[in-house]
Amino acid sequence: MIAKENLKNIYPLSPMQEGMLFHSIFDPESTAYFEQVSYRLAGALDVKLFRQSWNELFKHHDILRTVFIYEKAPRPLQLVLKNGEVEFSFEDIQNHNADRQEQFLEDYRQKDRMRKFNLSRDTLTRIAVFQLREHGYEVIWSFHHILMDGWSAGILIGELLEAYQSLLKLRNHNLPGRVPYNTYIEWLEKQDKEVSRKYWKDYLEGYEATATVPAFHLSTLKKEYKSADLRNIFEVKKTEQIRNLAAREQVTLYAVIQTIWGILLGRYNDSNDVVFGSVVSGRPAQVKGVEEMVGLFINTVPVRIRSNPGDTFRDLLQKVQKETIEGQDHLYLPLAETQNKQGMLDHIIVFESYPLDKQLFDSLQTGMSGLTIERVSAFEQTPYHFNFIVNPAECLEITIRFNEKVYNWEQMERLHGHLETIINAILENVEISVDNIDILTSEEKKQVIRSFNSTAIEFQRNKTIIDLFEEQVKNNPEQIAVLYQEEKITYRELNEKANAIAYYLRKNYQIKTEDRIAVAMNRSEWLAISFLGILKLGAVYVPIDPLFPRERIEFMLSDSNAVVVLSEEKYIATLPQSVDRKVIDIRRVRESGTDTFDTNVRVDTENLAYIIYTSGSTGLPKGVMIEHRGIINLMEHQRRILRIQQGDGVVQFASPSFDASVWEMCVALLHGGVLVIADQETVADPERFGNLLREEETTLALLPPSYLKMLDRKDVVTLKTIVSGGEAAQLDDALYYSNNIQYVNAYGPSETSIISSCHEVNPKRKYHNFVPIGAPIANTKIYILDSSRRLVPVGVPGEIYIGGVGLARGYQKLPDLTEEKFVFSPLGDKPDSRLYKTGDRARWLPDGNIEFLGRIDQQVKVRGFRIELEEIQTVLTGHPEVRDAVVITREENAANSSVPVGIGKQLVAYVVPHIYNGGQTPAAEKLRSFLGEALPDYMIPTFFVMLDAIPLTSNGKVDYEALPVPNITERVSDTDYAEPRTPSEKILAEIWSKVLGVERVGINDNFFDLGGHSLTATVVISNVRNKFQVETPMRALFESPTIAGLSAYIDTTKNKNRKLHTPGIERVARLPRRPKAAAFKNNASNT
Repeated sequence: MIAKENLKNIYPLSPMQEGMLFHSIFDPESTAYFEQVSYRLAGALDVKLFRQSWNELFKHHDILRTVFIYEKAPRPLQLVLKNGEVEFSFEDIQNHNADRQEQFLEDYRQKDRMRKFNLSRDTLTRIAVFQLREHGYEVIWSFHHILMDGWSAGILIGELLEAYQSLLKLRNHNLPGRVPYNTYIEWLEKQDKEVSRKYWKDYLEGYEATATVPAFHLSTLKKEYKSADLRNIFEVKKTEQIRNLAAREQVTLYAVIQTIWGILLGRYNDSNDVVFGSVVSGRPAQVKGVEEMVGLFINTVPVRIRSNPGDTFRDLLQKVQKETIEGQDHLYLPLAETQNKQGMLDHIIVFESYPLDKQLFDSLQTGMSGLTIERVSAFEQTPYHFNFIVNPAECLEITIRFNEKVYNWEQMERLHGHLETIINAILENVEISVDNIDILTSEEKKQVIRSFNSTAIEFQRNKTIIDLFEEQVKNNPEQIAVLYQEEKITYRELNEKANAIAYYLRKNYQIKTEDRIAVAMNRSEWLAISFLGILKLGAVYVPIDPLFPRERIEFMLSDSNAVVVLSEEKYIATLPQSVDRKVIDIRRVRESGTDTFDTNVRVDTENLAYIIYTSGSTGLPKGVMIEHRGIINLMEHQRRILRIQQGDGVVQFASPSFDASVWEMCVALLHGGVLVIADQETVADPERFGNLLREEETTLALLPPSYLKMLDRKDVVTLKTIVSGGEAAQLDDALYYSNNIQYVNAYGPSETSIISSCHEVNPKRKYHNFVPIGAPIANTKIYILDSSRRLVPVGVPGEIYIGGVGLARGYQKLPDLTEEKFVFSPLGDKPDSRLYKTGDRARWLPDGNIEFLGRIDQQVKVRGFRIELEEIQTVLTGHPEVRDAVVITREENAANSSVPVGIGKQLVAYVVPHIYNGGQTPAAEKLRSFLGEALPDYMIPTFFVMLDAIPLTSNGKVDYEALPVPNITERVSDTDYAEPRTPSEKILAEIWSKVLGVERVGINDNFFDLGGHSLTATVVISNVRNKFQVETPMRALFESPTIAGLSAYIDTTKNKNRKLHTPGIERVARLPRRPKAAAFKNNASNT
C-alpha cells in the first residue's frame, strides 16, 4: 500500500510509457526495455559521495521517484512519490584476478537483467559499484526505459557529475531547475486526437501487409533473445557524399536513410509498398523547457514507403520528405491508434544523434575531477528482433541490433552489403529508376548465379531410355527385372515382351515417331512392358489412370492425340471410344504370339518420351511433354547420388498417372535393378505395403512424407534409401531414418523431368524445423527471382525458376501457357535459354541448399496477414504429442458453410496425435499455447480437428478435399448470439461491453474480433482483477479470448484461492481528466 502522505502527484502515461507498461504486463519474464550501462573508472572514487550524488538527483527529479499502476484504476497512471532513494550496492572484488573479475561482472549483469523491475513497486533505477583495484571501479547503472529516453539520461549524467564534484569540494550545489515531466503530459492530454487519428487512417489506407526482415530461424521461441550489434562505419568521403545528396535535394539525412531502407525492405518483401516503425524524439517545441526535461518523450510512428512504376530515387525521396513534414503534428498518438492492425510493424529504425554511451564517455572524460573513463558498454533490448540504428556522426554509422536466436551474423553482414549497393547506385545517379536498383553485391550475385549452380557435368546425351535399358538386357539377361505378385520376369523376358508390343503396334497401326499411345492400366507388370514397348517405337507414352472420371479421361485422350489406347479388359468398357482411336486389350497382344525381335527404330534423345497430365488452373489437366534427354540426365545423377547397385529392389508405389512412376521404372530398369510392383490394394493398406517392402527385401523407395508417416518403422528395415517427394519432408522422420539409411529429400515439378534438386539428410547437421529441398541436380540451374524477375539475395523468399536439360518441351496444345510458364532467362544465359516459372516459393540458404516455402498461390492472407501454412504445420508437428498435422484455411461462402456467417477466413489445424496416457489426445488449448510460444497470434489456428490419419490421394499426397469440416460451436454473428449464463460471464460481458463500446457481447464472441487490441486488453485485465480479486495474467485473455473461455479460467483459478495481492493507492488530488479519456493504448515499440 502506498501511503497517501508519500504521494506527491498522479497523472496519466505518455504513449510510449503505455506501450512499455503493456509489454511488462503481457510478458513479465521479458527483459525488453531494460537499460543497463556499464562504465569503468580509473581514479579515486568516493563511493559514499557517489551514492549521495545519485540521491540528490532523486530529490531533484520527480520521474526517478515514479511508479506505474494500472490495477484498481480506470486507466494506467504514474504516481510520483515524495520520498525515494536509489537502490545502491557496493562490492570489493580486488581479491579476484582480472579474468575472474570480468566473469564476476558479466554474471552480475546477467542476473541483474533477470531481476527486471516491478513497475508498480520498485525504484526503477539501480546502481552497483565494484572496486577492481585501489583506483579502479566498474559502475553498472540499470534502469527501466519507461522512466526516460536517451537524451534524458544524458542530462542526468551531467547533473550527477556536477553534484559529485560539489560534494567532493564541500561546496553547495545548485542543480538547474527543470520543468517537471507532468507539464508534457498535460500538453498531451489537450491535443485533438481525432484529427491525428484521421491523419494516420488516411496515411495507412489500403495497407494490410507486415513488411519483415526475413529470418532463417522462423520458429524461434518468442522468449529466446540474445542481443548482438553489427556496426558499419562509413568513411568520411562516403558520409559527405550522402550529406551532399541530402543538401542538393533539400531533404533531411533521415529522409535519405528512410528511403534507402524502404527500397531494401521492399525488395525483401517483393513489394513497392512497405511500412516500418520510426522512433521520433517526441519533444514538442510548444512545451516550454521541453529540451531540458527528464522523462520519456520518444514515440514510434509508422513510416510508409510507396513507389509507383517508373519512379526514380529522386521522386521517391521527395515523396518521403513531403509526407514526413505533413506528419509532424501527429507524432504523439500511440502506435495502437496509428497502426491499422495489431502487429503491423516488424521492426524499427532509430536515429540517434547522440547515443547514450557516447554522452557518458564525453561527460566523464571532461567532468569528474581525478577520474577518467576507460570503457563504456550498454545493453538495451526492445520487443523487436531487428532494430536499425543510425548515428549521423562525422562518419555515418549504421548499427543493426538483432536477436541472434532469429538472425545470424552472416545474414546481417549481407544486409549491410545490400545497403551499400543501394547507396552506391543512388550516389552515382539520383535519377535511377527504383525498379532498376540492384541490391545484390557482385559477390552475392556471383554466388547465386554461378557457385550455387555449378552443375555442368558430362552425361550420355546421345542415349535414350531404351538404349540404357537394352544395355542392361545385354549385360544381365537372366537377372530378375520385374516382380509382381507371383510373377517374376527377367531382363531378357521383359525385353522380348516389350518388343512384342512394339512389333504389334507397328504392324497393325503403323505407329510413327512421336505418335501418342495412351496406357490406361493400373500397377502391374504390363505397365512397365507397355512403357518400354512404346518407347522402342519412338512413340510417346501417355499414362492415364483408368479410375479417373470418364470426362477427364476423354479430355486427356483427345488432347494428347492418342492414336491407340492400351488397357485391360476390366477397364475397356469404361473408356471413351472414338473412330480415330483404337482401344486395345493388352491380353490380345500377349496372345498374338507376335515377333519379339527388336524393331530397330531410331530414336533421338530429343524425341518425346512421355506426356504426363497434371492439374491445370482452368480445371482441365495440362499435358507436360518430356524428352528422353531429361530422363537420361536425371538417371545418371540418381545413380551417383543414390549409389544404385545391380539387383537393388525399387518399389513401384506411385500411380501410373504420376511421373514418379516413370522415375521408379527407370531407376530400376536402367540400372540393373528389380522393379517390385505394389498393386492398388497393397498401396491402399500401409500395413500390407510395409509387409511387401520387408518380404521382398526392397532397398529403394520414393514415397510422399505423408504416406511414410503411416508406415510402421520396422517395415522399412530392408531399405537402403528413402527418397521423399511430392510434398514437404517431415523432419522427425528424416532424422530418424537418416541415422541408419540414406534419406534424400527430392524436389521437382513435372515440367523439369521429375526431380530438379535433392538433399541428403545428415543426422549430424543442425536443422531448423525443416528439411531443405537441396541444390540443383546435374546440368540444372535454379534461380530464385522476385515478381519482376530480379535475383533475390540469399535468405530472401522468391519464386523458383528452373532451367537445364530436363526442361520440358512445353504443354501439349497450349502455346500461350507454354509461353507464359517457359520464359527466356533474364540473367544473360545463352540467348535461347529458357526457364520454367514454377509458382513455388523458396529461398537460398547460405550453404547453397534451398528451403521450400510453399506455393505462391497457396500463401494465404488472414485478417490482413500473409501466412505460410507450412510454417504452422512445421511448428505443430514439433509438439511431442502430435504425430502428423495439416493446416488449411476455411471460409464461409455459398458452397461451403463450414465457417459461421461473419467469421471470414479462419485457420483450421487437422492433427493426428500420438496416443499416450490411456488414449488421451492433446487439448486444443494445449496446442494453441504451444504454438503461441513460437508463432505470432495471427498464425494460431482457430479450430483444431483430431483425426486418426490424414486422408491421402491415390498418389499418397494429402487429400485436402477429404478433410472434414470442423465442428464449430463458437458464436460470431448476432444470429448465433449466446447470452451470459453464470455470474462470472455476466460480469465479464459488462466489462467487455464498457471497454470495447459494444452494446451486446455473447459468451462465444472473440475479444479481438470485436475490436480489442493489446491495450484494451490491459484495461480488461485490470477490471477483471478488481472485480474478481483473482490473479489473471494478460496471456489468459490472449489464450482464451471469449467470455466462456476467460470465465472458465477465472472460476478455476478462484477455486484454487489464488487471491490477488497488489499495492493499493489512496485518492489524492490529481490532474483533471477529459470526459472521454483515451483508453490505455499500446505502443509496442522501441527506443
